Amino acid sequence: MLQEYADVIHAKGAPLNDCFGFIDGTVRPISRPGQHQRIVYNGHRRVHSLKFQSVALPNGLIGNMYGPVSKLCSLRSHKNNLPHKVSLIY
Repeated sequence: MLQEYADVIHAKGAPLNDCFGFIDGTVRPISRPGQHQRIVYNGHRRVHSLKFQSVALPNGLIGNMYGPVSKLCSLRSHKNNLPHKVSLIY
């Protein structure tokens, strides 16, 4: 199944022939919590939120979902390290 996705992406012009999906980061707003507001506050979006990272497949489905990731976790690990943490890159 993954090879079919990789073939479709390669046929659309991608230079890689083994890419089967795309990493997508999503910020989902939430209501302001009563405690620990700083942990879930997103200064860039100016809203309290939860962050998720997923692998989007060519058919529109989500192949893998990682999260929610708190601000403290994000500070300790750079976003480029997340694919390694969720075993997407070996």
